Amino acid sequence: MKKILVITDNNPNKAARPFRMLTLLSSINEYETHLLSNTPFDDDKIKHFKLSKKMTNWEGFIYILNLYKIFKKYLCLNPIKPQILNELRKNNYDLIICENLTIVYLSFLIKSNKTKLMLDLREFYINQYSNDFHSHFFKKFYYDSKINYLNYLIINYVSKFDKLITVSPGLQDNYKSTFNLDTDLIMSLPDYSENKSQQLQTTDKIKLVHHGGAKESRKIELMIELMNNLDDRFELDLYLIKYHSSYYEHLINLAKQSGRINIFKEIELDKINDTLVNYDIGLIMFEPTTFNLEYSLPNKLFEFIQSGLAVISYPLPNIKNIIETHNVGFVSQDYELTSIANKLNSLTIDEINKYKLNSVSASKELNSETNNNKLKSIINKLLK
Repeated sequence: MKKILVITDNNPNKAARPFRMLTLLSSINEYETHLLSNTPFDDDKIKHFKLSKKMTNWEGFIYILNLYKIFKKYLCLNPIKPQILNELRKNNYDLIICENLTIVYLSFLIKSNKTKLMLDLREFYINQYSNDFHSHFFKKFYYDSKINYLNYLIINYVSKFDKLITVSPGLQDNYKSTFNLDTDLIMSLPDYSENKSQQLQTTDKIKLVHHGGAKESRKIELMIELMNNLDDRFELDLYLIKYHSSYYEHLINLAKQSGRINIFKEIELDKINDTLVNYDIGLIMFEPTTFNLEYSLPNKLFEFIQSGLAVISYPLPNIKNIIETHNVGFVSQDYELTSIANKLNSLTIDEINKYKLNSVSASKELNSETNNNKLKSIINKLLK
């Protein structure tokens, strides 16, 4: 039986891509799958090895001071206790799948001569920070130093992986043009579900929804401001992951000023479809404040489609392509809030229902089975 190790410093029960990878591997009886992470996976078939901790403050100073080349062996050894590292090495894995760039070096600590390596490049890491940081000297120094460290990891480790995958065509193009790295496209597609949003009736309220991280770079407040420009047919619910208490509380205070906005805690992964089917339109209003936002293909886009919702977005190129190819909604002409507001106000119930029906059709293609077939093929080739 082939042995596979998945490495992630995310919670694999909450991070969608590690979750889906582990779910796939668990379903294949020919593989014995292990996991190296801070948190065990909710599946007894997958043996768990614990990362002792995430990057410590002194490690942060190492890359801030650009000393990571000198101290790289300490960076490598810190997250795994010696006895666990020895056990991992004895397993002599056939394949190691790494889910985070920042811990790629662990793959090389554990691998044997026969081990193949695969990495999921979920972001274009060297351009992941907002341009706003450049107006703050200390933030700019910190993030420039961190980018140098990430750049070092890409050049010295990522180039040695046997297979790289990524989430969007924009990221594919930039990894090729910047680092001459070839990647396979694996979009963030959810499982197929027969459970879909119902068609709107003439007298129904139109329910808008957005879910995801409450990060300042995503400007969630724009969706709250949007409601001030929409007619009384519309209601908005936000399901948000709290990253920074001050920003989260700011959003709550803004929402209280409207009688049509509710903010709830994040949706658990296995409850996303059951929650979203209660809505009509999924909102994605990211401005291109970072490279990764500009070229994103977020989980929520495909989760909206899988739930049978219409999708409304700012004109981010990869998202626009999916929406227009499958005619599941519309994108605004620009990044002005009034552009989306005017279009929403002009929508008829029949138009919304048409988009929703198109999402139902698209969901039969844009689901995890498409990815699983690709991933199985990739993994089988690596294990030959």
